[in-house]
Amino acid sequence: MTAPEGTEGLIVSREELYRMLWAEPATTVAARLGISDRYLNQKVCPRLGVPVPPPGYWQKRDVGRAPPTPPLPERSPGTEQLWRKADRPKQPPRPRTTPTPERRRGNPRPGLHPLVREAAVHLVMVGTGNNGEYLKPRRKRLADLSVTCETLLRSLNFANALYQRLEGNGCRVMLALDTEELLRIEIVSGGDGDKSQKRDILRWSPVRPTVAYVYGVPIGLAVVEQSEAVKMRYVGTGRYIRESEFKAAEHFGPTWQADIEKPSGRLTLIAYSPFHAFPWSRRWIEPPGRPLADQLPAIIGAVEIAALDLVEKLEKAGWYYERGTCCHRTSYSSVLSSGGR
Repeated sequence: MTAPEGTEGLIVSREELYRMLWAEPATTVAARLGISDRYLNQKVCPRLGVPVPPPGYWQKRDVGRAPPTPPLPERSPGTEQLWRKADRPKQPPRPRTTPTPERRRGNPRPGLHPLVREAAVHLVMVGTGNNGEYLKPRRKRLADLSVTCETLLRSLNFANALYQRLEGNGCRVMLALDTEELLRIEIVSGGDGDKSQKRDILRWSPVRPTVAYVYGVPIGLAVVEQSEAVKMRYVGTGRYIRESEFKAAEHFGPTWQADIEKPSGRLTLIAYSPFHAFPWSRRWIEPPGRPLADQLPAIIGAVEIAALDLVEKLEKAGWYYERGTCCHRTSYSSVLSSGGR
């Protein structure tokens, strides 16, 4: 179908699309937007989370028997706010919400979080035969967990406790959608976050970051098993063993020492801003003899503070949309009033 003149690059908000779809049939709305009604119903509306009239709605409306118009649902994390026929504009994060006592209750949800359940099924199978090495799953769409087989169970338990605690606070945890321009920062296995101390022997990274929507703002989350330099001894045929395990009488030929990065068995959480223009990150390293989960209250508090700071920066930069309006966009109603010119 040929696009009507003047509709190329036109931007429509989900509120505008909702009003149009419940005022006129989808075929009429689609024709004005220059797309097919099938594409409108199957692609655009689900992307924006806009409900569509059921089959037979307009016939029933003509005789006064149509069901009441449902309200437009609140936009959930990951749901786009705008649609443009040409190249899609950068999607805004979910508008900030004011925390309520119910939302800030902080009670973790029971059971396994969907991301943890999916990761557990895949990583347990991958872990066989990978003793002492970071797991390298074939799948790229998994929760951001970079650990060894030895710490897999502990990392899954910690990730589940973290995700469910955030969900209990009203902060949805999910993989970032392809339609959102959210970046995963460089995650390294060693060091304490200081650039001069960065070390990395990780074998895998996800294609999309794992994010928690705190006050509507995405915060990246990555669970990594910390690595550390270990004194190793070369024993021939490309093999290194720990210096403490080396016995000269059992090995022949030249040998030498080397400091090599190895997983330490200690978990680390990295929280970060997925916006390149607004960098922020923080690490929490599991102390000796104590589980990382003991730091969850402090972690949640620090993440919330960072999210509130990020909200202000995004709003000042004009990256936030208020009540369905935004800066520098063309209104659908203004195009109609100008006759499509």
